[in-house]
Amino acid sequence: DDYPSIVLGQLVDSVDYTRVYFKGQIEDDYGFSSLKMITKIQDQVDSALNIQILPGLLQQDFFYAFDLAN
Repeated sequence: DDYPSIVLGQLVDSVDYTRVYFKGQIEDDYGFSSLKMITKIQDQVDSALNIQILPGLLQQDFFYAFDLAN
C-alpha cells in the first residue's frame, strides 16, 4: 500500500495575468473519490473548489483554470 501522490504544474496566462492554469496527475493504488483545490490567504481558507475527476481510477490527469479577478 503506497501513499497517494499528486504532481501539479502551474502556468500563468501571458496575456491575462489574472488567469492561472493548473495541470496535474493523481495516483493511488485504491483510486480517488474526489479532489479539491483549497485556496488560502494568509493561512486562512479562502475557498474549497471541487476538481472534476473520474472516481475510482488509479491514475488520472486533471486540469483547472482559476481566475484571480473573481
